[in-house]
Amino acid sequence: IKLNREQTRSKAKENYLEVMNSDGMDQEAVSSATDAYMKMTENMELETEAETMLLAKGFPDVMVTINDSSVDVVIGKASITEEEKAQIEDVVVRKTGCTIDMLSISMAN
Repeated sequence: IKLNREQTRSKAKENYLEVMNSDGMDQEAVSSATDAYMKMTENMELETEAETMLLAKGFPDVMVTINDSSVDVVIGKASITEEEKAQIEDVVVRKTGCTIDMLSISMAN
């Protein structure tokens, strides 16, 4: 899943960079591509920080994905306790700046 996410983002980055570096491209399009590129890069950094912290707290095979209106967390366990759920929520809210109502936690197994 992570590989698929990275491949999709790599293609999106290529597209944004192509627009940003094209001669004769409409300034509004360049500005929009630049903003989208910066937002995607920022989200990737926040996702990595949250994933690293969750791994350090003992959650294996974790993946965090930040979207415009939600943050999805996939944990590589069949189930989690309420205490673990609270830990995940705490880490993800602190690292991403999202609110609890934006957060969705799923199990991979």
